[in-house]
Amino acid sequence: MSKPSNYKGAIVKMFSKQSDMPVTLQRYSLHGQTMGTQYSAVFFADAHVDEVRINAALFAAVDVVDRQMSNWKTDSDLSRLNHAPENEWLAVPTALFDVIKCALQVGQQSHGAFDIGVGDVVRAWGFGPSLGQTDEPQMQALKAQTYQSAADALELHPDQCQVRKRARITLDLSGIAKGYAVDQLARCLDGFGISRYLVGIDGEMRARGTKPDGQPWAIAIEKPVRNLREVMGVMALSDAAIATSGDYRSWVDY
Repeated sequence: MSKPSNYKGAIVKMFSKQSDMPVTLQRYSLHGQTMGTQYSAVFFADAHVDEVRINAALFAAVDVVDRQMSNWKTDSDLSRLNHAPENEWLAVPTALFDVIKCALQVGQQSHGAFDIGVGDVVRAWGFGPSLGQTDEPQMQALKAQTYQSAADALELHPDQCQVRKRARITLDLSGIAKGYAVDQLARCLDGFGISRYLVGIDGEMRARGTKPDGQPWAIAIEKPVRNLREVMGVMALSDAAIATSGDYRSWVDY
């Protein structure tokens, strides 16, 4: 388990609407390890907040998601579901159930463009835990099979938080789990009464409020060019979220 870290930034003074007394806001920048990468949280709050306690809560929030929804952890709840027998109901944690349910809804709304039932394909092409190693026999075997979407293969029992696989399928939540984890970071800061923040994991970002000077949070967008790290533009974010991705950072020559 990685230890969260923190950094304190500049102090900003504001004035309360109820009085002429200045309100001191401290800029905090906290981060830690999760999901093979880092989470981050930049926020403005009272200069006397317990940043160690806040960062511990942030880490705990994303660690729960990682332990439930990781394809890399063989003991995660998602891995347990992937290895479960067909046609048997399996109880899963509420968060995992909610994410699977949401993923199926997005899949339906996108007419199948988003599908979490691609775990075998992801692994065969080397984008999963196989770490860039393609599996040619598995590719050929998948081509010979009739594709089953997650919507076709899964059955959900909301009252019991149970999932049943009607057919063999390997789920991959990489397209939604990080976004859910970022939402958990946001809810964590909301719980501490913090209302000016930017939280993120890689290209998944969520902002609330503005900086003390009224400026929105600035999100740099990279140029979609391979082997180049250069900013193409900046997006202003306030009370909104953004998810970015691109095949120019991870690809397979085949």
